[in-house]
Amino acid sequence: GVQTCALPIWVDGVSRFYSVVQMPETGWIAFVGVPARTVFAAARQRAMTAAGIALAAIVSVLLMAMVIARRIASPVAELERAARAVHGGNLGVRATVGGPRDIAAVAQEFNAMIETQQHSDAQLRIAATAFESREGMLITDANNLILQVNRAFTEITGYTAREVVGQTPHLLRSDR
Repeated sequence: GVQTCALPIWVDGVSRFYSVVQMPETGWIAFVGVPARTVFAAARQRAMTAAGIALAAIVSVLLMAMVIARRIASPVAELERAARAVHGGNLGVRATVGGPRDIAAVAQEFNAMIETQQHSDAQLRIAATAFESREGMLITDANNLILQVNRAFTEITGYTAREVVGQTPHLLRSDR
């Protein structure tokens, strides 16, 4: 039979694997030692190759993550800049439409919202100018309750705003 053992270090300082075999034809006993470094060389090479491939894969994934993060972060930062400008009162600013599809869609909707706000503001300015004309005007809600009257209304009717707000226009009947 073959017997093998590994001795940690031999006389020359090299760790070896030993095998002892009896040779039946001659009756001799063969005693062979192979350096452990030689035995493990192929496995060590495969481990080093696998570690190199794994390291390259990790670096590649990290680089891709950085590129993707930058591709997302930049349009989001631009959208935030535009939102802060609008919050500060600058309705002339627009968000840059770009980046991933979802972020570009948000930027488009943001811009549409600002345009709608500008249109509403313009309409309110026109209404405010008309409301303060010399014609008596009142504004009612869907339930026909008076919400607001202009100065000309109070001068023409003699009613104060406090007296008519919350009432219906029926109070303007001629029996007063």
